[in-house]
Amino acid sequence: MIDYALYANIWRIISRALTQISGQYGGRIFYNVAPPEVPYPYLIYQSEGNLGTSFNMLNQTAWKGIVTFRSIATTMSGAVDPLAHLSNNFSQVFTVSGIINLQTAYDVQFYPYKSYSFPVERINNTAVYTAGIGVETFITPIN
Repeated sequence: MIDYALYANIWRIISRALTQISGQYGGRIFYNVAPPEVPYPYLIYQSEGNLGTSFNMLNQTAWKGIVTFRSIATTMSGAVDPLAHLSNNFSQVFTVSGIINLQTAYDVQFYPYKSYSFPVERINNTAVYTAGIGVETFITPIN
């Protein structure tokens, strides 16, 4: 069974899974870019490269892809510590349901596999630090 609604909602599903474990960011989780004047720290998630691919699992369509998580703060420890806390919670499977236009519930799994180094930036005359990890992400429908 092909669930075409899955593809249009990949980022909403990932966001819903992240909100289950991202208390240290106070709900400040954004896809691709944060709005201006958001308090630190915050988390940005984005596709790493190819936007993922579908795969068949038990005659159902699932999705897998590499997602980059970037933690942004005004100190290095302020960026690294919340990201480490978040990734420590990746060992569990997250069930996502209740998204408008999606009748199916999904399991989401995150597997970090690399870290990134970013240069210190200056934004509004403030030093801003970024810690990042690449995460292999799987979204599978629940029967």
